[in-house]
Amino acid sequence: MKKTMLILSLLLTSLPATAQTRMTVMLQEYDSLCPPECPPPPEHRERRMLEAVRVSRMTEMLELSNQQIARFFPMLKQMEENQREVRKKHRALVAQLEELMIRKARDQELKAKLDSLDKLQKETLKSMEKIHQELDAMLTIRQRAMWRIFDQNFDEEIRKMVIQVKEKRYRRVRQ
Repeated sequence: MKKTMLILSLLLTSLPATAQTRMTVMLQEYDSLCPPECPPPPEHRERRMLEAVRVSRMTEMLELSNQQIARFFPMLKQMEENQREVRKKHRALVAQLEELMIRKARDQELKAKLDSLDKLQKETLKSMEKIHQELDAMLTIRQRAMWRIFDQNFDEEIRKMVIQVKEKRYRRVRQ
């Protein structure tokens, strides 16, 4: 949690005051755009703040219109929630598979669990492809290209910030 707070501090100090205000507004808009069937927003303040920065930057980079914002972000939010659920199911299946291995289960039991993992992966790929197509249909070709670039770069930026925070903490501990 401290690590996340440091990252967010770095992000927020690097943003001008107007961007921080816009980020707060964007978070409120992002949450309000989601229809009732969407899952509730994440409880962790850090995740919400990071998401607000991401939404704000993505909106600017992709130059989204208000109409695109209203359609794009609720679907993107749903897709990301689906991904979190799939990762949770995948971890549970792998944990069950590991337990089967530890207790030296029969091949039949292992195969059944492996089949479950394979089925989850296939269903996930199908679902993700469908959602990506729907999201892509909302954007121009240039916006689609920028979205792919943005996703890659933003994730890299966050990873680098985490590494920097860890390095600074390590240096302080060593001094």
